[in-house]
Amino acid sequence: MAQNVRVHTLIAAAQQKRWVDRLLLWLLVLLVIGAMVGAAIRLRQNLAAEYLKVVLESERIALDLDRELELQAYSLAALGAMGDSVLNGTLRLMENPVRRLVPAPGKDGYTAVIPPDFGPPERHGNITGLGPIPGPDTLAAREMNMAVSLTPVMRAIKSRNPDIPWVYYTSASGFMFLYPRVPVEAFFHSRALEQTPYYQGALPPANPARSIFWTPLYEDAAGQGQMVTVGRPVYQGQRFLGVLSIDIGVRTLLRHVTFHAVPHSTLYLYDATGKVMLNPDGQAPAIDPTRQSAGEPVPFNGQRVTAFRLPTAGWQLVVQTDHRAMVLNALLKTSFHIATVLLFLVSLVLIVLLSRSVRKVRRLSIRDALTGLYNRRHFEEVARIEWARSRRHELWLGLMLVDVDFFKKYNDHYGHPMGDSALQDVAGAMRQALRRATDGLFRVGGEEFAVLVELRYPSDLGPLADKLNAAVRALARPHAPSPHGVLTVSIGTTLIGPGQWVDVETAYKCADEALYQAKESGRDKNVCLAPH
Repeated sequence: MAQNVRVHTLIAAAQQKRWVDRLLLWLLVLLVIGAMVGAAIRLRQNLAAEYLKVVLESERIALDLDRELELQAYSLAALGAMGDSVLNGTLRLMENPVRRLVPAPGKDGYTAVIPPDFGPPERHGNITGLGPIPGPDTLAAREMNMAVSLTPVMRAIKSRNPDIPWVYYTSASGFMFLYPRVPVEAFFHSRALEQTPYYQGALPPANPARSIFWTPLYEDAAGQGQMVTVGRPVYQGQRFLGVLSIDIGVRTLLRHVTFHAVPHSTLYLYDATGKVMLNPDGQAPAIDPTRQSAGEPVPFNGQRVTAFRLPTAGWQLVVQTDHRAMVLNALLKTSFHIATVLLFLVSLVLIVLLSRSVRKVRRLSIRDALTGLYNRRHFEEVARIEWARSRRHELWLGLMLVDVDFFKKYNDHYGHPMGDSALQDVAGAMRQALRRATDGLFRVGGEEFAVLVELRYPSDLGPLADKLNAAVRALARPHAPSPHGVLTVSIGTTLIGPGQWVDVETAYKCADEALYQAKESGRDKNVCLAPH
């Protein structure tokens, strides 16, 4: 009997152990499934992160290159404006350049001589022309006067970027002024140059708007290799005189394209017609980059091709990424994660990571990347909550809209990087001026900010706006195009409280109208309007 009881006890214990083993097995299976699911999720995240690096680095390259092109276009515009002033008689050289022209030996034309007291010849340009030497009072003489007067500006352009081969003026009168100076033996003007893209693109039939234009890639006649040219037509009234040009060599383009490394990618540059300008491996994607949307990859023979537009010249930066290499790289990163998951209970880790990702995405979605302030989306959320709370508790709220004065002129004068820095300084100054926990500062537009404050007394709103205005002026950041000389802001304010409750949209429109009045009355002012 005792023996039977013992057997039954052993059987029961064995059955219980098998049940525990099955439970552990199921837990192990679930853990493996969870690890596999986690690995798959992590692989996708790693792959997405790798492609995000490609997009971010490519966007940085495109922005850097476009800013360089934009700078050259601005430089050419400045050259053109100065040249127009010379042609109109506003500026004039002390000496007529025609007096320094001499016949060119062995050439059917003339060139210029640099007097010894003018300094080293390489600091000057050279005139080479066809036919007889023009008279001192001819239109060609006035054009030469204009071209020579631009030498200091041309020198500055060349000094800033030594990779720029030439800055020059080509006249329809049959001469060219080329900076820096090149010996006559190495280069002499010819009528054949009038068939080149940099000249043809300036002619009235090709450019009736007289706008700045960019040429396709071509071979330089003076032996500097392949380059592109940005040109600006020169007119006197309705008469076409010639074209001012800045050459940009392939070395300059390569420097900007290769400055940042893009993982597992090859970069190509296409002009506005879809012609390849930079082709590092000789196997450019056979696609039309003008039909690509910026940042949206498309498959191409096992590759991912993404195009980024350069608006200044209408070019495209095309990035071809090796998808297989990206997947392999993501797998290598994922394998370490799988091992970690198996050791430290991947399910819990994934929950924590997912929670953190959600919070991070939430933080990123409500923050402005440049200034670190809350963005307009968060402003609209906070404003509705504060509106409801203030109305429920009979509190006063102040809404201020702040706009940086003449900011477009600031960007045009100092450049976009300095503009970004100015916005960061303005945001920092206002953040320091608003120290209360109930004060909210938001960036709601390019150079526009919103301030939402809880007030004890309605009369506190005006002094607070003055404090913000003074904080920005105290930066003493120079702003040459502004009549105030320094960076300033205009502020429009409105007050919401007991007896004058309106919705958020109405209050915002009222503050915007006050801001408009502040700017119309001279800027660097504060204007308050009651909601209506």
